Amino acid sequence: MPEQKPDSSLLELLKSSHLFRDAETDVLNLVSSQMKAFTYKKGDPIILENEVSDQVYFIKTGSVEITKYRPELQQITRVALLRPGSHFSEFSVLNQSNKSASAFAFEDCEIYQMLGETFLKILAKTPSLSHNLVMTLAELNLSFSQSHSYIEYFDPSSIFASPEVSNFFPPNLWKKYGVLPLRFYANNILFAAKDPYRNDFSTYVQTQLPKIQVNVVLIGEEDFEATEKRLRLLYSGTPNKPKRMNGPSADEDIRTSLSKSHYFDGMNPQVIDQLVSVAELVNFQVGEVIYAPGEESEHFYILKSGAVEISRRINSSPNYSQLIGIGQRECLSEVSLLSNTKHTHIARASQTSSLLKFKKSVFAQLLKSGSFCLNLSKVMAKRLEFVTRYSGVKFDAKGEAPRIQDALKLLSKDLMIEHQLVPLKVSKNEITLGVVNPYSDSICFVAARYLKGYRINLEAITFDNFKKWMSQSDPTIIANGSALPVRNQSLARTESNVTDLNRLLIEGYDLRASDVHFEPSHDGYCIRYRIDGVMMEIATKIPKEVGIELVSRVKVLSQMDIANHMIPQDGQLKLASGETSITARVSTVPTKYGENAVLRLIRNRNSTQPLSMLVPDIYSIKVLKAIARAKQGLFLVTGPTGSGKTTTLYSLIAELNHVDVKIISLEDPVELEIPGTTQIEISEKSGLSFAKALKSTLRQDPDVVMVGEIRDEESAKIVFEAAMSGHLVISTLHTNSAFGVRNRLHELGIPSGIVATGLIGAMAQRLVRGLCKKCSRPRPTTPTEREYLLKRLGPIQVPTELKEAVGCSSCNDTGYHGRIPIVEIWKKNREIEELIANNGKTEDLIETAKKSGFIGIEDFGLKMAICGLTTIEEAERVTAGYT
Repeated sequence: MPEQKPDSSLLELLKSSHLFRDAETDVLNLVSSQMKAFTYKKGDPIILENEVSDQVYFIKTGSVEITKYRPELQQITRVALLRPGSHFSEFSVLNQSNKSASAFAFEDCEIYQMLGETFLKILAKTPSLSHNLVMTLAELNLSFSQSHSYIEYFDPSSIFASPEVSNFFPPNLWKKYGVLPLRFYANNILFAAKDPYRNDFSTYVQTQLPKIQVNVVLIGEEDFEATEKRLRLLYSGTPNKPKRMNGPSADEDIRTSLSKSHYFDGMNPQVIDQLVSVAELVNFQVGEVIYAPGEESEHFYILKSGAVEISRRINSSPNYSQLIGIGQRECLSEVSLLSNTKHTHIARASQTSSLLKFKKSVFAQLLKSGSFCLNLSKVMAKRLEFVTRYSGVKFDAKGEAPRIQDALKLLSKDLMIEHQLVPLKVSKNEITLGVVNPYSDSICFVAARYLKGYRINLEAITFDNFKKWMSQSDPTIIANGSALPVRNQSLARTESNVTDLNRLLIEGYDLRASDVHFEPSHDGYCIRYRIDGVMMEIATKIPKEVGIELVSRVKVLSQMDIANHMIPQDGQLKLASGETSITARVSTVPTKYGENAVLRLIRNRNSTQPLSMLVPDIYSIKVLKAIARAKQGLFLVTGPTGSGKTTTLYSLIAELNHVDVKIISLEDPVELEIPGTTQIEISEKSGLSFAKALKSTLRQDPDVVMVGEIRDEESAKIVFEAAMSGHLVISTLHTNSAFGVRNRLHELGIPSGIVATGLIGAMAQRLVRGLCKKCSRPRPTTPTEREYLLKRLGPIQVPTELKEAVGCSSCNDTGYHGRIPIVEIWKKNREIEELIANNGKTEDLIETAKKSGFIGIEDFGLKMAICGLTTIEEAERVTAGYT
């Protein structure tokens, strides 16, 4: 960026910033010369969670809201509200990672931007600035570490049966204390507790386990019951052990350890020589404490070999919550030294470890180096992002009874009991929910239907407290909890019940399958699930007579003609088992060896994905928000069956759903109930087609009409009539690309002039498998990949690392979990309208759209791989053959 004359108002802004305090005038002039001003309207996205963006932002006027998406609520919650003088996005620049939060203009604002690469270069050359940054990070780390109320929630993948546990915590104590032993190694035991502050359990820990570090995670009532059964089975069989970290060689010399440490990148080799001469090598056995809370911070450590776990005390409890693991050539104790405070955490060796110990005075000398401060800032920013992203949920330790009568203004008592939650605090537009299981799907339903408009915070509460509060508020509720529901666990498949239809469907539903296939062959039946878009074989060579019985049962439940095996049939079934309810669209076709049946499992979601969280791409979100503000016209979402088109329509409806807007939807079937809208379910069998329903809908005075699908010429003409007569219409169409809608509409008999006038935009989408967050790991970007990405995406900053699929129990060893959309989207402007009206070439339409930020779906998939959300191979698999 060319240098420019310093802006006096910008200089004053920088001087007021914590980052540039006490900076010299020439430094401020240099920084200001590398900044460029941009304006944002209220509600505009500035950065999006999971997006890759190499920019640092400084607010000049207005305010910016930093938000995070809470998947368990399917809602966006506020992290901070930043005023003029604040800066943001520097952490992801330091980490060279995708964004961990989003930023939206809370009001009209003016913001200065600086390239992240330039920001890092200035920090490296200016020790005073990099020192300010590292001190700021230390304050943030310290602030977080002093909050002891956050507790991790139970993760099933952390279970490893260890025979030693039975010696000091036998199974007969599990229910007595409401605690389950999840794993034991390196003199550490991890418990899952229903109440981490339970006095009798704390006493047991102090008296019976004095030499063992006890780490605790929170577990809900339902998960406790299922996990206890699983643990009993594990302990009755062959125990397994957690995988140990591969420790670096203890024979590596001190010079090599220091020279390979990230903290000293770009520093003079003479510094390494000086550090070698003053380093003290100290060794720790498994479980030994390196430092404990309350101790003075006198040394700076670098781990030479082995592994160290950092944990923090849970309030006044003797128990700990594991925070982070320290690996080879990483440092310890830096926050306490920078903040000049006593240690707030405990550091223990989880393997036999060797550490390099340096005096406080040596660390003080290192802080005079801009490169060292910058390198240290990168590590601290990454750790801070990790612990805040995976910090668990806040636990309501006090257990003070809420004012139930006040809460009844929002939620009925029956609803609280059913979903085991209660409002703890209520303000004008924010509510704190106390929930027994903070990851229960039911929270989505309650938040979307009854608490719309509130920002929601979660605090975990114990089942005992919840039961007590409910009993105190209403004497008719039985104090022992028999009137409070405990949900049944989903059924697990075993070899003996693989032919049970109920169990097959329930298991498929629990495994996130979108379809269940019953496929006949010459020697029997095969059953397969489609999970995350990929087929998975569940059972093979089921006896033919059993397969025929299963398909016949499906046909009976779907009200098909069971006696007719020679024609294709369609139907719908509903299945209920306990509290699990499944709806499926069913299709059967005759084959050479028998009837083939496919069941599309319909997931009755409780809330929609927020529009701003559909994809981490600012251009796409801006276009969708602009469509949502339109008063009339037709917007189409295209793609093959099962590509997520309906999900996108629901997100648009949620964005449009206000009390002053009349919304009518025509769907086949209604997959999600949206309060405040009128939803009509199409039934071709009863004569209610899309075209017939649409004609009647236009007489209902709607502002917005959602049409599930444009299927024929008649419905296409009615849709355009509505779009050109004062209605906003959103619908889906089966085409291969976003600009392919033009040709498809011509095939349906819509003239070019009408398409140009009525169509305001289109979006094509596919679903790619998302990387499993629990097991995916970074690996170096290969030269071939770097060349390929530059060729496809142009002059971009190719990351040095990409994430790869690994595989674990959470993702069925596939490395992928769930699916994410990849899209291409355009909004009409005058030039595009003229090209459509004059039957311009598709290539010309694409080139015109690119001027506004359009990117093809194939390249969008590669961007998602760069963001670490999927892989290049997966993106190419899904877009293969795309035109």
